[in-house]
Amino acid sequence: MTNYLLDIILPVWNRPVEVRSALASFSTDTPLSRLVLVDIGSDRETERILDEFAEALDDRVILLSTERNVGTVAALNLGLEKSSAPYALIATPFTTLAAGWFDAVLTLFNRYPESGAVVLREKSGSRRAGDIETDSGSFVAMVLKKSLYDISGGFDEAMDGGEWALRDFARRVIRSGQTIHSLEMEKLKLAAFAEFGSAARRLERETNARQLYAERWGDSLPYLLVCSDSMPGVEIAEFRGTLLESARQGNRITVVAENRTGKLLSREGFAALHENIAFEILPKLFSSRALKGILSRAAVSQPGAVLVSEDDSFSAPFSRLSFTDFVSGVTTRREKWYCRRDR
Repeated sequence: MTNYLLDIILPVWNRPVEVRSALASFSTDTPLSRLVLVDIGSDRETERILDEFAEALDDRVILLSTERNVGTVAALNLGLEKSSAPYALIATPFTTLAAGWFDAVLTLFNRYPESGAVVLREKSGSRRAGDIETDSGSFVAMVLKKSLYDISGGFDEAMDGGEWALRDFARRVIRSGQTIHSLEMEKLKLAAFAEFGSAARRLERETNARQLYAERWGDSLPYLLVCSDSMPGVEIAEFRGTLLESARQGNRITVVAENRTGKLLSREGFAALHENIAFEILPKLFSSRALKGILSRAAVSQPGAVLVSEDDSFSAPFSRLSFTDFVSGVTTRREKWYCRRDR
């Protein structure tokens, strides 16, 4: 029996045209992989396509089925449970990956041994292109180590199969001592597709999932961290570690730094630590005016933000924390996470 390096987990519910195209692409363009197809109550036409590929590809296909549509999350957990390859790709019939795509993923895993999963994203040309730590997973294009699934227990089927299920997964990844990175690649194409079902029902599921997430992990907050002419009384390594830990807890942090401090942090790579960390350097001239503008815009876009600063010489329409209290909050949340016994 062949030992495959990658299992491709593909939940299937109808969409026969897209399913046939996806199976042909995956089987051709990712030759060292096996397809783990999870049929969640598809119609007969789609079933015939799955049977056809399972027969033609023999041991390169594991075909699983449920009597009804159990949902994406349950289907993925079922596929991951049956997977035995070191890596698993979570995908959809609307996910297209060109030949050679997996080489870049393996390179990233080798570069970041602590990474347990890699979210694949289409090339965007943004200033943060490349690889960076991310706050969430993906149900359309993500590669994870099988060892991560074994530790984390997969995805929470009590959640909505959307943002909050993925953020819950990300928190458990972090608690396991691993991280999630994102990787932009030209070899990935994601086709748009419409969701079926009641919009009201989807909203209800999302609301319930968000509440469950908050009960389990606490609310995530936006922070504005203002550094004047120096970092707030800590070494640069400690400062980096605190920001990263807060970002990994789901918080979004905008670091606003005076020119000299900002350039130092930029040279140290602070602008590309984590997608939850934004970074703005104040100009040498009129820095007070620039800071006032940043805070005014944040008051509109992030009205619930918390200002972290040791400098009380400027006014701002936010609640305030000292950096010491900010660090204390990060530490307290970490301790609560590791004391939990569920999932």
